[in-house]
Amino acid sequence: MSYQDPFTRRDYQRALDSQSACNPGALALSLSRFQGQIHDAGGSTDLVRQHPIIRLVAYQIAWLTGMTGIGDSKWQHAYQACRDIAAHDTP
Repeated sequence: MSYQDPFTRRDYQRALDSQSACNPGALALSLSRFQGQIHDAGGSTDLVRQHPIIRLVAYQIAWLTGMTGIGDSKWQHAYQACRDIAAHDTP
């Protein structure tokens, strides 16, 4: 099965919006849903770990729980990728 990104522009915007979230439980539910969408579309576990939506949501959970700081290069790359795709009509 060939992978095709299952996410819409709105999904990328939700990932951006997650950066102001304060409820790690709600973020964890979103993370699970996003991960399932990647797998359902034929994506691998490696793709899940590298996808910008997954990274942004996971980093926000980590930040809320005191495990990392926002602003490192992987976060910046994931944020920029989501922002670029959210700003266009097609991913």
